[in-house]
Amino acid sequence: MIKFSAGVIGDDLSFVSDGLSLIVNDGIITGIEGGNTVPDIDLSCCMVMPPVANMHVHVLDYVAPESGLDLSINEVVGEPHGIKYRLIRKVSKKDLLQVVREFRALSWRLGVGFIAEFRELGTYGLSVDRDERPYGHFVLGMPSTHDPRAVRSELPELLEQSDGLGISSPLYFSEDTLSYLISEFKRKGKPVFSHVSETKETWELRDFDLILRVGPPDTVIHGTWLRSEELRTLSSRSVNLVLCVRSNEWFKVGLPDLKAVYESRVSISLGTDNCGWVKPDPWREAERLLTLARAAGVNDAKWVLKALLNASPVGMRNRIVEGGPANFIVLRYVGTVLERAKDKYAGLVKRGGEDLVISLVMRGACRYCVEEATSLRHGLRNHVG
Repeated sequence: MIKFSAGVIGDDLSFVSDGLSLIVNDGIITGIEGGNTVPDIDLSCCMVMPPVANMHVHVLDYVAPESGLDLSINEVVGEPHGIKYRLIRKVSKKDLLQVVREFRALSWRLGVGFIAEFRELGTYGLSVDRDERPYGHFVLGMPSTHDPRAVRSELPELLEQSDGLGISSPLYFSEDTLSYLISEFKRKGKPVFSHVSETKETWELRDFDLILRVGPPDTVIHGTWLRSEELRTLSSRSVNLVLCVRSNEWFKVGLPDLKAVYESRVSISLGTDNCGWVKPDPWREAERLLTLARAAGVNDAKWVLKALLNASPVGMRNRIVEGGPANFIVLRYVGTVLERAKDKYAGLVKRGGEDLVISLVMRGACRYCVEEATSLRHGLRNHVG
């Protein structure tokens, strides 16, 4: 039994401020009790909440951050001739693996437990870390070519080596090829993600209509230019939307209509997009979303926190509930700004981050713990592991 001073629990993310204890057995939360019980591990100075989710990120361009700062979005990340593709093709597999490891280490320090990554370079890119991919890191394969015959030839290995499909743009493929890709991944029960309407140009070329006609995908990324009716269509068809507002701002492609997103009731998650140009910190993403949403007339910090924790695009119920996996992060709480915050959801969204994260636990295993908390680290490992 692990005792906390406060926590965010349940499907509705209720904030409990009068203490709670988690009972963990074999990587499962078998009980949630009040804070008056005698614990095995006393973390009454801390709070507990589900891990953060980064539901859209490109990791390989981390090899050459801040390149081409004077170039347009197409010149930087456009497939296949953008500067990022030229750069990552020149880098050895060993160096690509190193940046993947660096990215994971940073993510864990930030309390990120679930990641949905678009992995470039087809099956070659997937092979970079295939033998050491941890639970919670979902790598979505991207075809290495747009040629219909080559795509079909590569597909069996792409299906085998990936956790799902990442479509850079539906406009890159013929309708038949796109339909075939989506249907094959869905037949295998693997999620399909696609960039959609990130720029005004792609929206005007009706990429949204195309992907819904041949799909639909399970999740669309960006949706920067989608209008109210299109957002309601996503909601009615249970298609997730991943927002990446800092990337949208950096690449100067515009910002989504956040009031329309909010009112559509579409399921949203957050992504940090390209590691080479945007720091992969979902806490920053959440804070920026709250600021932009407030300016658009939506002042709902709990909605933003739900997005920060929403891992449903990869099929994960990311909540602290009895019978669920022991996935959680431990945050400093007593004596911190979070304890003093009048609105706890706003406090978490605006002030959460690496400085408050003490530990990340996934399926009962202590994946990360701050170095100075030696006794805590050993206690968590011995108890929940």
